[in-house]
Amino acid sequence: MGVYIFRIFAANAKVACSWGIDKISAYKDRLEFTVDGFLFKGKVCVEYDAGWDTFTVKLFNNDGSVKEEIEMVYIDNLVRVIDEKVEKCDNYKEKVIESLKNL
Repeated sequence: MGVYIFRIFAANAKVACSWGIDKISAYKDRLEFTVDGFLFKGKVCVEYDAGWDTFTVKLFNNDGSVKEEIEMVYIDNLVRVIDEKVEKCDNYKEKVIESLKNL
């Protein structure tokens, strides 16, 4: 399932790459990775719930505790939900332009 989740991100590569996705680990029931977004920097875990055919997204604090957990995420909303928690802020375009200036 971890590889399947990764393929969802690969199909939305522009968005997933904007998160600064790194340290990707695929497991039987989940995908774990780190992000370096405008809104969140740290570890993210996406778990598949076969019973509901949905995903649970967890964002972790630096100490390993769960900062936020979003349950019942359907496949067609998975990338959007993560993007809204990790990267997509109100002044997104301005932040992108500023970050490009700093390269």
